[in-house]
Amino acid sequence: MVKELKLKNFMGLTELEITDFGRVNLILGANDTGKSGIMKFLYAVLKSVDECGRIADKIDVVVGVTRIDRKLSTVFELMNGNLRDLRNKKIKTDSFEGKFKLSNAIGDFALSLELIFFDASIGWTENTLSEFPKIQFDSVYIPPRDILDMLGLVKGTRDYWKVPGFGDTYQDLATYLLLPPATELEPRMEAVLKSIECIISGKVEQKGSEYIYKKGEIEIPIRLASEGVRKIGVLANLIKRRVINENSVLFFDEPENSLHPKALLLLLQALNELAKAGVQVFIASHSVFVLKQLDIFARQANAEKIMCHVLSKDANELVTCKSYNLENEFPENSIWEAFDDLTVQEFKLD
Repeated sequence: MVKELKLKNFMGLTELEITDFGRVNLILGANDTGKSGIMKFLYAVLKSVDECGRIADKIDVVVGVTRIDRKLSTVFELMNGNLRDLRNKKIKTDSFEGKFKLSNAIGDFALSLELIFFDASIGWTENTLSEFPKIQFDSVYIPPRDILDMLGLVKGTRDYWKVPGFGDTYQDLATYLLLPPATELEPRMEAVLKSIECIISGKVEQKGSEYIYKKGEIEIPIRLASEGVRKIGVLANLIKRRVINENSVLFFDEPENSLHPKALLLLLQALNELAKAGVQVFIASHSVFVLKQLDIFARQANAEKIMCHVLSKDANELVTCKSYNLENEFPENSIWEAFDDLTVQEFKLD
Protein backbone atom coordinates (compact mmCIF):
# COMPACT_ATOMS: atom_id res chain seq x y z
CA MET A 1 0.00 0.00 0.00
CA VAL A 2 0.98 3.63 -0.32
CA LYS A 3 2.57 4.84 2.92
CA GLU A 4 3.97 8.27 2.10
CA LEU A 5 4.03 10.76 -0.76
CA LYS A 6 5.90 13.99 -1.35
CA LEU A 7 5.52 16.08 -4.51
CA LYS A 8 7.29 19.35 -5.26
CA ASN A 9 6.52 21.66 -8.19
CA PHE A 10 4.21 19.01 -9.67
CA MET A 11 1.35 20.42 -11.79
CA GLY A 12 -0.38 23.04 -9.59
CA LEU A 13 1.35 21.94 -6.40
CA THR A 14 4.25 23.83 -4.85
CA GLU A 15 4.95 21.23 -2.20
CA LEU A 16 2.72 18.43 -1.01
CA GLU A 17 3.69 15.99 1.72
CA ILE A 18 1.40 13.26 3.02
CA THR A 19 2.93 10.97 5.62
CA ASP A 20 -0.27 9.41 6.90
CA PHE A 21 -2.36 7.46 4.41
CA GLY A 22 -5.26 5.30 5.52
CA ARG A 23 -6.84 2.17 4.18
CA VAL A 24 -9.39 4.57 2.62
CA ASN A 25 -8.25 7.98 1.39
CA LEU A 26 -10.62 10.72 0.31
CA ILE A 27 -9.12 13.58 -1.72
CA LEU A 28 -11.17 16.78 -1.72
CA GLY A 29 -10.65 20.09 -3.45
CA ALA A 30 -12.15 22.55 -5.89
CA ASN A 31 -11.72 22.09 -9.63
CA ASP A 32 -8.14 22.42 -10.84
CA THR A 33 -6.50 21.70 -7.48
CA GLY A 34 -4.89 18.45 -8.65
CA LYS A 35 -6.97 15.64 -7.15
CA SER A 36 -6.83 13.44 -10.23
CA GLY A 37 -3.20 14.40 -10.88
CA ILE A 38 -2.11 13.07 -7.50
CA MET A 39 -3.98 9.81 -8.01
CA LYS A 40 -2.59 9.40 -11.53
CA PHE A 41 0.97 9.97 -10.29
CA LEU A 42 0.52 7.26 -7.64
CA TYR A 43 -1.10 4.94 -10.16
CA ALA A 44 1.80 5.37 -12.61
CA VAL A 45 4.31 4.57 -9.86
CA LEU A 46 2.41 1.53 -8.60
CA LYS A 47 1.89 0.08 -12.07
CA SER A 48 5.58 0.54 -12.86
CA VAL A 49 6.69 -1.15 -9.64
CA ASP A 50 4.18 -3.94 -10.24
CA GLU A 51 5.45 -4.53 -13.79
CA CYS A 52 9.02 -4.71 -12.48
CA GLY A 53 7.97 -7.23 -9.85
CA ARG A 54 6.40 -9.48 -12.49
CA ILE A 55 9.51 -9.46 -14.68
CA ALA A 56 12.05 -10.70 -12.13
CA ASP A 57 12.76 -10.98 -8.42
CA LYS A 58 14.94 -7.88 -8.59
CA ILE A 59 15.17 -5.11 -11.17
CA ASP A 60 18.02 -2.62 -11.54
CA VAL A 61 16.92 0.80 -10.30
CA VAL A 62 17.72 2.36 -13.70
CA VAL A 63 15.24 0.00 -15.39
CA GLY A 64 12.62 0.62 -12.73
CA VAL A 65 12.94 4.39 -12.85
CA THR A 66 12.76 4.33 -16.66
CA ARG A 67 9.49 2.41 -16.43
CA ILE A 68 8.07 5.08 -14.12
CA ASP A 69 9.18 7.71 -16.64
CA ARG A 70 7.36 5.95 -19.50
CA LYS A 71 4.27 5.21 -17.46
CA LEU A 72 3.87 8.83 -16.42
CA SER A 73 4.05 9.80 -20.09
CA THR A 74 1.32 7.37 -21.13
CA VAL A 75 -0.93 7.96 -18.10
CA PHE A 76 -0.88 11.74 -18.66
CA GLU A 77 -0.65 11.42 -22.47
CA LEU A 78 2.34 13.74 -22.71
CA MET A 79 3.36 14.85 -26.20
CA ASN A 80 6.71 13.26 -27.11
CA GLY A 81 7.02 11.97 -23.54
CA ASN A 82 8.13 15.39 -22.30
CA LEU A 83 7.87 15.25 -18.51
CA ARG A 84 8.45 18.98 -18.36
CA ASP A 85 4.72 19.39 -19.08
CA LEU A 86 4.00 18.12 -15.56
CA ARG A 87 5.99 20.79 -13.77
CA ASN A 88 4.28 23.71 -12.02
CA LYS A 89 3.94 26.41 -14.67
CA LYS A 90 3.64 29.18 -12.06
CA ILE A 91 7.17 28.50 -10.79
CA LYS A 92 10.27 29.00 -12.90
CA THR A 93 11.75 25.53 -12.80
CA ASP A 94 12.70 22.85 -15.30
CA SER A 95 11.93 19.94 -12.99
CA PHE A 96 9.61 18.54 -10.38
CA GLU A 97 10.25 16.04 -7.62
CA GLY A 98 8.38 13.02 -6.38
CA LYS A 99 9.14 10.92 -3.32
CA PHE A 100 7.09 7.93 -2.27
CA LYS A 101 7.13 5.03 0.15
CA LEU A 102 5.32 1.79 -0.59
CA SER A 103 4.83 -1.43 1.33
CA ASN A 104 3.22 -4.74 0.54
CA ALA A 105 1.11 -6.80 2.92
CA ILE A 106 2.75 -9.98 1.61
CA GLY A 107 6.26 -8.82 2.51
CA ASP A 108 7.82 -6.85 5.32
CA PHE A 109 9.79 -4.54 3.04
CA ALA A 110 9.21 -1.02 1.79
CA LEU A 111 10.28 0.82 -1.33
CA SER A 112 11.33 4.42 -0.83
CA LEU A 113 12.66 6.41 -3.76
CA GLU A 114 13.10 10.10 -4.40
CA LEU A 115 12.90 11.09 -8.06
CA ILE A 116 13.75 14.28 -9.90
CA PHE A 117 11.99 14.75 -13.25
CA PHE A 118 13.65 16.97 -15.86
CA ASP A 119 12.64 18.02 -19.39
CA ALA A 120 12.96 14.59 -20.96
CA SER A 121 14.82 12.56 -18.39
CA ILE A 122 14.51 11.26 -14.88
CA GLY A 123 17.02 10.95 -12.06
CA TRP A 124 16.99 9.73 -8.48
CA THR A 125 18.64 10.79 -5.24
CA GLU A 126 18.12 7.75 -3.00
CA ASN A 127 21.65 6.41 -2.48
CA THR A 128 20.70 3.25 -0.60
CA LEU A 129 18.51 1.78 -3.37
CA SER A 130 20.26 -0.07 -6.19
CA GLU A 131 17.47 -2.49 -7.11
CA PHE A 132 13.69 -2.58 -7.11
CA PRO A 133 12.57 -5.43 -4.83
CA LYS A 134 9.81 -7.78 -5.97
CA ILE A 135 6.68 -5.88 -4.91
CA GLN A 136 3.41 -6.53 -6.69
CA PHE A 137 0.32 -4.32 -6.56
CA ASP A 138 -2.79 -5.07 -8.58
CA SER A 139 -3.57 -1.38 -8.90
CA VAL A 140 -6.52 -0.18 -10.95
CA TYR A 141 -7.86 3.26 -11.82
CA ILE A 142 -11.57 3.83 -12.50
CA PRO A 143 -11.86 7.21 -14.30
CA PRO A 144 -14.96 9.43 -14.33
CA ARG A 145 -15.71 8.67 -17.97
CA ASP A 146 -17.53 5.40 -18.67
CA ILE A 147 -15.95 3.06 -21.25
CA LEU A 148 -17.79 -0.24 -20.79
CA ASP A 149 -19.73 0.25 -24.04
CA MET A 150 -16.67 1.30 -26.09
CA LEU A 151 -13.78 -0.97 -25.10
CA GLY A 152 -12.85 -1.56 -28.74
CA LEU A 153 -12.74 2.18 -29.43
CA VAL A 154 -10.50 2.80 -26.41
CA LYS A 155 -8.03 0.10 -27.44
CA GLY A 156 -8.18 1.18 -31.09
CA THR A 157 -7.04 4.74 -30.40
CA ARG A 158 -3.71 3.38 -29.17
CA ASP A 159 -3.28 0.09 -31.05
CA TYR A 160 -4.54 1.03 -34.52
CA TRP A 161 -5.14 4.73 -35.07
CA LYS A 162 -2.23 5.95 -32.89
CA VAL A 163 -4.16 9.02 -31.74
CA PRO A 164 -4.50 10.55 -28.25
CA GLY A 165 -7.76 10.60 -26.33
CA PHE A 166 -7.51 7.79 -23.82
CA GLY A 167 -4.49 7.64 -21.51
CA ASP A 168 -3.32 4.57 -19.66
CA THR A 169 -5.95 4.85 -16.93
CA TYR A 170 -8.44 4.03 -19.71
CA GLN A 171 -6.18 1.70 -21.71
CA ASP A 172 -5.32 -0.44 -18.68
CA LEU A 173 -8.94 -0.55 -17.56
CA ALA A 174 -10.08 -1.70 -21.01
CA THR A 175 -7.43 -4.43 -20.97
CA TYR A 176 -8.65 -5.67 -17.60
CA LEU A 177 -12.29 -5.71 -18.69
CA LEU A 178 -11.42 -7.85 -21.72
CA LEU A 179 -9.85 -10.56 -19.53
CA PRO A 180 -11.85 -13.74 -18.79
CA PRO A 181 -13.44 -13.86 -15.33
CA ALA A 182 -11.81 -15.93 -12.59
CA THR A 183 -13.28 -19.32 -11.78
CA GLU A 184 -13.23 -18.69 -8.04
CA LEU A 185 -13.10 -15.69 -5.70
CA GLU A 186 -11.92 -15.28 -2.14
CA PRO A 187 -15.04 -15.42 0.13
CA ARG A 188 -14.84 -11.79 1.22
CA MET A 189 -14.57 -10.64 -2.37
CA GLU A 190 -17.50 -12.85 -3.33
CA ALA A 191 -19.59 -11.20 -0.62
CA VAL A 192 -18.66 -7.71 -1.83
CA LEU A 193 -19.48 -8.70 -5.41
CA LYS A 194 -22.97 -9.84 -4.39
CA SER A 195 -23.59 -6.56 -2.53
CA ILE A 196 -22.50 -4.58 -5.60
CA GLU A 197 -24.80 -6.51 -7.92
CA CYS A 198 -27.68 -5.89 -5.51
CA ILE A 199 -27.26 -2.15 -6.13
CA ILE A 200 -28.30 -2.57 -9.77
CA SER A 201 -30.66 -5.53 -9.15
CA GLY A 202 -28.85 -7.55 -11.78
CA LYS A 203 -25.52 -8.44 -13.31
CA VAL A 204 -23.25 -6.92 -15.93
CA GLU A 205 -21.62 -9.76 -17.84
CA GLN A 206 -19.45 -10.26 -20.88
CA LYS A 207 -21.20 -12.05 -23.72
CA GLY A 208 -18.99 -12.68 -26.70
CA SER A 209 -17.09 -9.52 -27.52
CA GLU A 210 -19.56 -7.20 -25.75
CA TYR A 211 -21.10 -6.66 -22.34
CA ILE A 212 -24.76 -7.03 -21.41
CA TYR A 213 -26.90 -6.02 -18.45
CA LYS A 214 -28.78 -9.07 -17.25
CA LYS A 215 -31.81 -8.59 -15.03
CA GLY A 216 -33.55 -11.88 -14.41
CA GLU A 217 -34.18 -13.40 -17.84
CA ILE A 218 -33.91 -10.05 -19.60
CA GLU A 219 -30.66 -9.19 -21.38
CA ILE A 220 -29.96 -5.61 -22.42
CA PRO A 221 -26.97 -4.50 -24.53
CA ILE A 222 -24.71 -2.51 -22.22
CA ARG A 223 -24.88 0.55 -24.50
CA LEU A 224 -28.61 0.77 -23.69
CA ALA A 225 -28.11 0.48 -19.92
CA SER A 226 -27.84 3.60 -17.78
CA GLU A 227 -24.43 5.10 -17.03
CA GLY A 228 -24.94 4.29 -13.36
CA VAL A 229 -25.44 0.61 -14.16
CA ARG A 230 -22.30 0.65 -16.32
CA LYS A 231 -20.25 2.31 -13.55
CA ILE A 232 -21.31 -0.35 -11.04
CA GLY A 233 -20.73 -3.01 -13.68
CA VAL A 234 -17.11 -1.94 -14.14
CA LEU A 235 -16.35 -2.38 -10.44
CA ALA A 236 -18.15 -5.74 -10.33
CA ASN A 237 -16.23 -7.10 -13.30
CA LEU A 238 -12.87 -5.98 -11.94
CA ILE A 239 -13.65 -8.06 -8.86
CA LYS A 240 -14.79 -11.00 -11.00
CA ARG A 241 -11.44 -10.94 -12.80
CA ARG A 242 -9.49 -10.69 -9.54
CA VAL A 243 -7.97 -7.44 -10.70
CA ILE A 244 -9.26 -6.11 -7.40
CA ASN A 245 -8.13 -8.43 -4.64
CA GLU A 246 -6.73 -8.33 -1.11
CA ASN A 247 -3.44 -6.85 -2.36
CA SER A 248 -4.91 -4.15 -4.61
CA VAL A 249 -4.83 -0.38 -4.64
CA LEU A 250 -8.02 1.05 -6.14
CA PHE A 251 -8.24 4.61 -7.44
CA PHE A 252 -11.84 5.76 -7.99
CA ASP A 253 -12.20 9.17 -9.62
CA GLU A 254 -15.54 10.86 -8.85
CA PRO A 255 -17.64 7.75 -8.10
CA GLU A 256 -20.69 9.97 -7.63
CA ASN A 257 -20.99 10.61 -11.37
CA SER A 258 -24.28 9.27 -12.81
CA LEU A 259 -25.35 7.68 -9.52
CA HIS A 260 -28.45 8.43 -7.45
CA PRO A 261 -27.43 9.30 -3.86
CA LYS A 262 -28.92 6.07 -2.48
CA ALA A 263 -26.95 4.00 -5.00
CA LEU A 264 -23.86 6.04 -4.20
CA LEU A 265 -24.14 5.29 -0.48
CA LEU A 266 -24.45 1.57 -1.25
CA LEU A 267 -21.39 1.80 -3.49
CA LEU A 268 -19.44 3.47 -0.68
CA GLN A 269 -20.50 0.64 1.64
CA ALA A 270 -19.04 -1.83 -0.87
CA LEU A 271 -15.81 0.17 -1.09
CA ASN A 272 -15.59 0.18 2.69
CA GLU A 273 -15.96 -3.60 2.69
CA LEU A 274 -13.20 -3.87 0.08
CA ALA A 275 -10.99 -1.86 2.42
CA LYS A 276 -11.75 -4.29 5.25
CA ALA A 277 -10.76 -7.12 2.90
CA GLY A 278 -7.32 -5.55 2.38
CA VAL A 279 -7.78 -3.18 -0.58
CA GLN A 280 -6.37 0.33 -0.22
CA VAL A 281 -8.89 2.77 -1.69
CA PHE A 282 -8.34 6.30 -3.03
CA ILE A 283 -11.36 8.45 -3.91
CA ALA A 284 -11.39 11.89 -5.54
CA SER A 285 -14.77 13.54 -5.10
CA HIS A 286 -16.88 16.70 -5.07
CA SER A 287 -19.78 15.03 -3.27
CA VAL A 288 -21.06 15.96 0.18
CA PHE A 289 -22.62 12.47 0.34
CA VAL A 290 -19.23 10.83 -0.12
CA LEU A 291 -17.65 13.01 2.55
CA LYS A 292 -20.37 12.47 5.13
CA GLN A 293 -20.72 8.71 4.55
CA LEU A 294 -16.97 8.16 4.94
CA ASP A 295 -17.03 10.35 8.05
CA ILE A 296 -19.69 8.04 9.52
CA PHE A 297 -17.75 4.90 8.56
CA ALA A 298 -14.61 6.26 10.22
CA ARG A 299 -16.38 6.72 13.56
CA GLN A 300 -17.95 3.27 13.68
CA ALA A 301 -16.56 0.49 15.87
CA ASN A 302 -13.72 -1.55 14.33
CA ALA A 303 -13.49 0.86 11.43
CA GLU A 304 -10.63 0.93 8.96
CA LYS A 305 -8.50 4.05 9.08
CA ILE A 306 -10.06 6.68 6.79
CA MET A 307 -8.06 9.78 5.93
CA CYS A 308 -9.25 12.92 4.17
CA HIS A 309 -6.71 15.01 2.25
CA VAL A 310 -8.01 18.49 1.45
CA LEU A 311 -6.45 20.52 -1.37
CA SER A 312 -6.94 24.29 -1.48
CA LYS A 313 -5.46 27.28 -3.28
CA ASP A 314 -3.79 30.18 -1.51
CA ALA A 315 -3.89 33.85 -2.53
CA ASN A 316 -1.23 33.18 -5.18
CA GLU A 317 -3.26 30.32 -6.72
CA LEU A 318 -0.77 27.75 -5.38
CA VAL A 319 -2.19 24.50 -4.01
CA THR A 320 -1.59 23.25 -0.48
CA CYS A 321 -2.80 20.12 1.29
CA LYS A 322 -3.98 19.34 4.81
CA SER A 323 -4.76 15.80 6.03
CA TYR A 324 -7.40 14.76 8.56
CA ASN A 325 -8.11 11.47 10.32
CA LEU A 326 -11.89 11.27 10.02
CA GLU A 327 -12.15 9.22 13.20
CA ASN A 328 -11.11 12.27 15.21
CA GLU A 329 -11.67 15.36 13.10
CA PHE A 330 -14.06 16.64 10.45
CA PRO A 331 -12.15 18.50 7.72
CA GLU A 332 -12.48 22.12 6.74
CA ASN A 333 -13.37 21.99 3.05
CA SER A 334 -15.12 23.88 0.27
CA ILE A 335 -17.76 21.15 -0.27
CA TRP A 336 -19.14 21.54 3.24
CA GLU A 337 -18.85 25.33 2.96
CA ALA A 338 -21.06 25.22 -0.14
CA PHE A 339 -23.58 23.09 1.75
CA ASP A 340 -23.54 25.61 4.63
CA ASP A 341 -24.14 28.42 2.15
CA LEU A 342 -27.33 26.71 1.00
CA THR A 343 -28.44 26.34 4.62
CA VAL A 344 -27.91 30.07 5.21
CA GLN A 345 -29.89 30.89 2.08
CA GLU A 346 -32.75 28.71 3.32
CA PHE A 347 -32.80 30.41 6.74
CA LYS A 348 -33.02 33.80 5.03
CA LEU A 349 -36.27 32.69 3.39
CA ASP A 350 -38.02 32.33 6.78
